[in-house]
Amino acid sequence: MQNDPKTPKKDEITRRVALALSATAAGLATSSFSADTVEASPADPNPAAGNIPIARYIGTRLRQLGCHTLFGVPGATCDPMFDAARNSGLRLAVTASDLEAGYAADGYARMRGIGAVCVTFGVGTLSLINAVAGAYVERSPVVILNGGPTAEDLTRYLEEGTLFSHSIGAVPPRKPGQTTIPEADLLGDLSAFRRVTVQAVRITRSTDAPAQIDAALLAVVREQRPVYIEIGKGLWTSGVPAPTASLSISLPAPAGEDALAGRILARLRGARKPVLLLGEQIARFGLADATTSLVAKLQIPFLTTYLGKAVVSEQDRYFAGVFDGESAPPVVSRMLDESDAILALGCTFGRQYRDLLRDGIGRFMQAGDGQFRDGRAISVAANLNRLVTSLNATPWAAVPGHSTGRLLVGRSFAERRASHRPGRAELPGAGLTYNALMETISGFLNANFVAITDTSLSQYPAADLNIAERKGFVCNGIWSAIGYSPAAAIGVGLAEHDTAVTPAAARRPLVVCGDGGFQMTAQALSTLARTNIRAIVVIIDNALYAIEEFVINGSGGYFSNPAVQPVDHLRLARWDYVMLARAMGVASAQKVETVAELRQALQSASGSAGPALISITMNPRSLPSELSS
Repeated sequence: MQNDPKTPKKDEITRRVALALSATAAGLATSSFSADTVEASPADPNPAAGNIPIARYIGTRLRQLGCHTLFGVPGATCDPMFDAARNSGLRLAVTASDLEAGYAADGYARMRGIGAVCVTFGVGTLSLINAVAGAYVERSPVVILNGGPTAEDLTRYLEEGTLFSHSIGAVPPRKPGQTTIPEADLLGDLSAFRRVTVQAVRITRSTDAPAQIDAALLAVVREQRPVYIEIGKGLWTSGVPAPTASLSISLPAPAGEDALAGRILARLRGARKPVLLLGEQIARFGLADATTSLVAKLQIPFLTTYLGKAVVSEQDRYFAGVFDGESAPPVVSRMLDESDAILALGCTFGRQYRDLLRDGIGRFMQAGDGQFRDGRAISVAANLNRLVTSLNATPWAAVPGHSTGRLLVGRSFAERRASHRPGRAELPGAGLTYNALMETISGFLNANFVAITDTSLSQYPAADLNIAERKGFVCNGIWSAIGYSPAAAIGVGLAEHDTAVTPAAARRPLVVCGDGGFQMTAQALSTLARTNIRAIVVIIDNALYAIEEFVINGSGGYFSNPAVQPVDHLRLARWDYVMLARAMGVASAQKVETVAELRQALQSASGSAGPALISITMNPRSLPSELSS
């Protein structure tokens, strides 16, 4: 990992502080704004003894919680946070776009338990919101930091109708004689982020800042979902008391988890073919060790969701596969279909799980998001951490028949997929097939890598990649935004660097991304090179939004008839990915067309001192076997 860029020169910092000092600080005392209700808090460049600027307070708290990197794109409303980050011991990872910064912070949060991103008001944050929405849906704890308008900004809008920088303005327009504007109509960023965070707060007084910041940070850790903190931009440098102790993160009061554990185990004991289904919340709440112990105690086969893939080790003897909906290997689907008791721990169920829940809801017991649901019964409060602890503590005698004949025969890519019926013969064409590509990558992966997959046709066979270690797989499996993986690799790479005992021990991101997704966030290559993250980025080049072609027309038509052309608007422009990578500072870049070339390219990339790119010529009419029958 390269050293951080040098600290800005003194005159640069002075310029930024001057900008901050020129703005007065204030905001909303209630849910509406009025010129008569403003309480200004002047900037404090020379805080009293024992005080530190609010920006540094935030940085200190982030560091205490395990976040060592701040992602973002500089801007006048948030520059003081960038300056304060270094004084708080945070690394700055400046990205090439706001969306990229959001995906990077999300990838970091999934590996470290908390991530942080800071971009400028309006034009930055609203570009970021797609990444934050995905983090919200998939339970990724990202802190969004934003510098908001000052009291003068709000007053002048109210009195003159002039917009402040990057403001949307009031919606609907102000009426003649109106003296207050509803908060939701004026503070566009705050209103937008309230929908995709568990807490969104605007800080308008320095005296309130520590308590409000702490409450938001406690929420991000407790809920494992994003929070939004907006600072009136004149307040960044205001002095507040430095934190004297770390935040105390406590579990909610017991809600009958011991009794619930007894009920659950009694039902599992009486079942003929029980199954555990594990989801992403096992990893988010640090329950991998406790869940591994539970699996060893129960001796019941366990599956994971696609989003929960590798939350515990896939090398565990009781691991039986990944269920990602109707495309899952038939042996995995049958296990759930035949089960008479399914305990789902920490799962978020997207649309690909609707048929499973609709047809088998009576067999389901679900625990996660602070609730427990038995079939269609009304949910009751239940903390996942407490429940797993109670399940481990409750006496249990394993039933040998629960696992007999129900475990994986082998863990290789081919063995996991052996129950798939052979699909129709693929149409001839230059390049690789999805089956060959993913089998080659699976054989290459080892404990030195974290696989990151994108939303493309490759996601279906990706569920069967053989992952060596827990938390060795990252995906955007429910939100399904294309272009997530190249930018998320930045966060994953830096998180691994911040976690590893030595830099050499840090695992490397290996990205598999379709060309449509990659063209969304291609500039992430520049950030990977700038931060010297040794990621391997594999691009599936078929000049087509192939997953959309499949969604629209299925496996017939274009994928089975050489006379049929794809939907015209799904065609992609041809890029020279090798030249692009080199232009962005990635020295190791090559194009391959065969499995033999891919194997050689992967070995070559593994020896690269920086990021590497491999462009795969993909047969454009190829489909994974689970989709081609």
